[in-house]
Amino acid sequence: MSRAIPVLPEPRSQEAHEHVKRLRDELYRVRAENPGSGYELDAFVRYMHESALLGLSPTALPQYSPVESDRFFARVVEGPDRHRYWSNNNLVFPLNNGRSQNPRRWWWQHEHDVELTLYDDVTPTCGDRRCIAPWHCQVGRQAARLRYSDEHMLGGLQVLAMRLGHGPSESEWAASGRKPTASNFGLRFGSWTKAIRAAGLTPHGRGRKHA
Repeated sequence: MSRAIPVLPEPRSQEAHEHVKRLRDELYRVRAENPGSGYELDAFVRYMHESALLGLSPTALPQYSPVESDRFFARVVEGPDRHRYWSNNNLVFPLNNGRSQNPRRWWWQHEHDVELTLYDDVTPTCGDRRCIAPWHCQVGRQAARLRYSDEHMLGGLQVLAMRLGHGPSESEWAASGRKPTASNFGLRFGSWTKAIRAAGLTPHGRGRKHA
């Protein structure tokens, strides 16, 4: 028995956008309920095929969506053996609150409905270091981050501030060769600017943009 040909709206119309969005929502639903199944493949093929017929880019549609999950999954690339990859080499996902997060960490938290601490790292166990799929990952504590106490980190900022005459910027901290790296301050305190303020200092240079 032949499959009925779907009646599609006019290409590039508002109805076309809404139709493709419904296909995308259906794909997400099937993917959540039956990951890696033939149902997921069918939903994905239909989404891609009908988006092309309607003259719409299926990947571009959700990339600028105000819905965080839409933007996230628009950047996820499917691989073999249920691997999933981030489409951008820079492992950063912009959140609705203006901050950024590692995609692997974001997906793990949403998949398991948990809030990880600053010391929890999500690492792949499948042998592919690029994979971000939560079903291929585990949570553990990064010993390197625990090596430095809050007092040690904030004290280092204060010492460098005394030498510079102002609260150091991230680049000034990096140039000083001190440890830990500036990124660890963001992980520990939320951002570089928040770390500077936690040390009792006033943000300087680039930090003023975030004041």
